[in-house]
Amino acid sequence: MISPVSLRSFDRGSTRGRLAHLFDDTGAIVPLERLREEAIRHALKVTGGNILHAARQLGVGRATFYRLMKRYGIPVDR
Repeated sequence: MISPVSLRSFDRGSTRGRLAHLFDDTGAIVPLERLREEAIRHALKVTGGNILHAARQLGVGRATFYRLMKRYGIPVDR
């Protein structure tokens, strides 16, 4: 378990540039579901809509990826 001291000493410099705005000092907490949805949308964008490749990049199965797309209302472009 991470102690509060460990949390306070977290090096923000290690947060990747594109995600830095999600973890800024405003105190706003981003729900995990929102992070998951954004990860799926980003993976699809980066892979040019290739669902199998996007699923592999995120470490989930194709069927799971399709279910998540349906959950978040992400259209399947065929």
